[in-house]
Amino acid sequence: MSESARVRPSVVVLGGGYGGSKVARLLDDVADVTLVDPSDAFMHNVAAWRALVEPEWLDRIFVPYRRLLTHGRFLRDHAVAVDGTQVTLASGATLRPDYLVLATGSAYPFPAKAGQPDAELAKAEARAAHEVLAGAERVLLVGAGPVGLELAGEIKAAFPGKHVTLADVAPDILPGPFEQELRDELRRQLDELGVELKLGSPLRELPAAPPATAAPIAIATEAGRS
Repeated sequence: MSESARVRPSVVVLGGGYGGSKVARLLDDVADVTLVDPSDAFMHNVAAWRALVEPEWLDRIFVPYRRLLTHGRFLRDHAVAVDGTQVTLASGATLRPDYLVLATGSAYPFPAKAGQPDAELAKAEARAAHEVLAGAERVLLVGAGPVGLELAGEIKAAFPGKHVTLADVAPDILPGPFEQELRDELRRQLDELGVELKLGSPLRELPAAPPATAAPIAIATEAGRS
């Protein structure tokens, strides 16, 4: 081992999402990096909606962690205790890095993010969701923010004849710091696509069926609209 290799600091990155993967790659040439994640592959979940309607995309949005680092290592595990100087993993292993990066990310319901930690199982689950979507006559999307609008557009692009309903407690689509002209234009496009909007009142309850499944659903808003 060279002298330069001996003085490389050790870094443990917990979480291999967008932040963790980028940090691990950037440090790979200057530190001894250990990336820890319970999944075996990075999922480019920004493209999850396209993969839902076009499942041939699935092989393009999963990247095995074993291909991520040139010098560092990947551990398929997850932390059960972290005290700033020591990481205890579920496997019982203990890591004592010079630096620790917490990049455990965020969680979203399937199919926005993978419901399975194994990439092949996640792809199979997504393909099954695609088949359910393809066979459904009507689709309910709860949330008319950027994600809901994008998914509505993807569904109507792939299945123009499918009835799509967008429901949101907000009085208008795309809540947040956006220009009203953008909302107006998006509403024009949604209307042109035939997307039905149910806005301005909360749902009395969420559907009993899990996301991405086909089931008879009958729910109402607090305003009494079904």
